[in-house]
Amino acid sequence: MRVFPLALLPALALLASPAFAVDTYVGVGTTGLMVGVEQNYTPSFGVRVDLNALSLSRDTSDSNATYHGNLHLADLALLGDYHPFAGGFRVTAGTLLGNSYFQGHADGTSTGTFTLNGVTVTALGQTLDASIKFPAVRPYVGIGWGHSAQGTGLSFTSDIGVAVGRPSVSLTASQGLITAALASGTSVDAERARLQDQADKLRLYPVVRVGLGWGF
Repeated sequence: MRVFPLALLPALALLASPAFAVDTYVGVGTTGLMVGVEQNYTPSFGVRVDLNALSLSRDTSDSNATYHGNLHLADLALLGDYHPFAGGFRVTAGTLLGNSYFQGHADGTSTGTFTLNGVTVTALGQTLDASIKFPAVRPYVGIGWGHSAQGTGLSFTSDIGVAVGRPSVSLTASQGLITAALASGTSVDAERARLQDQADKLRLYPVVRVGLGWGF
């Protein structure tokens, strides 16, 4: 199945000779900050290319461990819009290409305990690294408002949909933590499986975005 060439169709269409309104836009949502451009070719059909990105970091600690987390969202959205009533309402399909992930790091401090698969493990001075990564190519379907062929000037835009793709989870633990987990009747692999079950709930990643566009 040739997914990548198909994913480029909206971008190739964007390079064709324009016939209707061009819309540039900015926004924010569950995919991060957004900037993009749309070209309409008929009153009912247009294509969009937008870039979405966000990076957040946070450090926390308690009596058991210190934690560092980093959320990184980066996607190029290649989308086709169908306006069934030749107005603002539209149905959208396309592809998200990118590199979106969450990384976490924990250091055992003070009492040095970790909870792995529901079991408390004492491992003073040990470390645990977790990573949840989304696929590089994710199909997208949704509905929205805005980017109409007749629209000029300032306008409101919105998207509600899902990006489809199973996140993958990896865990890397220091040898001391691996040994302590086994001695406590659990394992790092059991915790990874538990986290994978949780991450699977994001197989249909909710995409909600709002923005402002300028048509000309």
